[in-house]
Amino acid sequence: MTPVSDTFRLTGYLQPDHGALLKRGAAGRFLKLGSSILKAGGHLVRSEFDKKKRDLLEKVEEGLSDAHVLGKKLEAAKEIVQVMGELKGAVMKLGQILSSSGDLILPPEISNLFRELQKNAPPMVWTEIEPVLKLGLSQKISSIFKEIDPVPIASASIGQVHRGRLLSGEEVAIKIQYPDVVAAIKSDFKNLHVLKSVLTKILPFDVDVNPILRNLKESILAECDYLKEAANADLFQSTYAQKYQYMIFPQVIPTASSSTVLTMKLLEGESLEQTLGRSQADRNELGRKLYDFHLDCCYTTGLLHGDPQNGNYLFKGEQIILLDFGNIQKLSLDFRKHYIGFLRAIENVDMTAYRKYGKALGIVNDKDDEEFLAKHFTLASGLFSPFDRPGVFPPPLDNPLQLIHTFVKGLKIRGTHRPCGELAAIDRTHLGLYTKLRAWNSHLDWKGSKDRVFREFESQL
Repeated sequence: MTPVSDTFRLTGYLQPDHGALLKRGAAGRFLKLGSSILKAGGHLVRSEFDKKKRDLLEKVEEGLSDAHVLGKKLEAAKEIVQVMGELKGAVMKLGQILSSSGDLILPPEISNLFRELQKNAPPMVWTEIEPVLKLGLSQKISSIFKEIDPVPIASASIGQVHRGRLLSGEEVAIKIQYPDVVAAIKSDFKNLHVLKSVLTKILPFDVDVNPILRNLKESILAECDYLKEAANADLFQSTYAQKYQYMIFPQVIPTASSSTVLTMKLLEGESLEQTLGRSQADRNELGRKLYDFHLDCCYTTGLLHGDPQNGNYLFKGEQIILLDFGNIQKLSLDFRKHYIGFLRAIENVDMTAYRKYGKALGIVNDKDDEEFLAKHFTLASGLFSPFDRPGVFPPPLDNPLQLIHTFVKGLKIRGTHRPCGELAAIDRTHLGLYTKLRAWNSHLDWKGSKDRVFREFESQL
């Protein structure tokens, strides 16, 4: 690390000027993104042409042709992912949301590209980040930090993280917001049609992208307030640390933090990808712990970590380190009652209760006939079947997103079905959990843990 002085400057660390992309107006930022979409579209058009040509040739050397088509799609994804990382803000955050679904939406080769946005996005140069650090703190940098490494250890959509050392000698992680990122995010949402174009180019099947963009808009500006994130981290610490001693949350250094700078004690551990090399017994135990914690968040307290991408989790022995508290969701007591009632209706095959709680959640309504309700119930039963099956077993391999897509397409869901916003929040955290348990192939007592948490919730009513 480099010693800190009042005129701290870096001489040997050069990166492309990504900060200039943040400072551009809406037109300038989306000119670059639009250019990458056009290039990506060209790759995909050629991909479709290659596919038709392959069919005409009676699928000669089909395996090679499939690899060629995938190669074109990879080129298209690379174009978009690269620019997402450079533009930061809402555009990059959109890519991170896609990455949190693992390979459930995108082919593994493409989802791996998006996963890089969680940890290896292009950083900004120190000379552009340092002024934010100086302006954000009420004291001189040299009166707080002994050393700061100008090379970031992580780069995200709103800011990047640098390793540092306090005057006391304690190692810390310093999260510094990108300059002009708030203005860039606001300009991004003035061009929603371009963000929609990004999604339609990437997603393999037709989906309603409006809820994704609505959730993004509601959460990302809140994440720009680091004082709020510090309060969220403290809230998780006070709510969960004693009950779940294996869950580790960052400890904020208030005297070195502000709305644009967040300094925390440094936490290090393995990435989820690194834990895949552990024994099955270890992966079962990690899965059990994360599942139990997840259930408590969803039902007992209603306090959710709203950004379940893999990059926000580290693992140290049997401990699970949870990072980034900019996006926290609070589920109301009524919502949790309705959601649990809905799940119990599935378990008990109670169609009257299913309609009642489905209406409360906004996923069925009075206009739905019995045939619609029966098909809806069949899908939900399939999605939640692990929670009603006694015993210890691994996650089901069926892709839940594909099941939902097939269901929506088959039933032609009406525009009058408007799920409540809290349902989107809990579904996203469910999906984030599922991708981790699936990666570990964790063998769990799904029903036993669920029933225990439901009883605990109901005992508090």
